Amino acid sequence: MRGVALTPRVRWSCPNCEMRAVSHEARPHSQMHTCPGLGGILAPLVPEGTQCKVEAIEREDAVNGEQGLRYDDSGRPIMAVRTSRGDGYDTIVFPGSATISREEAEDTGLARLLRERMRRIREAAKEAGRGR
Repeated sequence: MRGVALTPRVRWSCPNCEMRAVSHEARPHSQMHTCPGLGGILAPLVPEGTQCKVEAIEREDAVNGEQGLRYDDSGRPIMAVRTSRGDGYDTIVFPGSATISREEAEDTGLARLLRERMRRIREAAKEAGRGR
């Protein structure tokens, strides 16, 4: 007797726009989309019929040249998207990354500290390779 492969069907929707989707993935997963209702920010779809609120959270601190920040269509920096339900919430975070020039690193002594740290890591790797 042959078994029947059951393929799940999950219907997804967005409470902030008209986006709808269907997935057939058996493993836990989320569907994402660029949401016009949230100003073009990446946001999750939720299983159809879920009572929830999906909202963009504006960055609360100053923007100072960080790389990788997300902005909505109005130019506001968005630091996260939160999906709130009656039993809790999920948050997608969009962190920026700071940059530093070689000159700034030398001026602050950071480059020296990093070189020393890398030297110690290489020494530890050599010792581990010798079976110690």
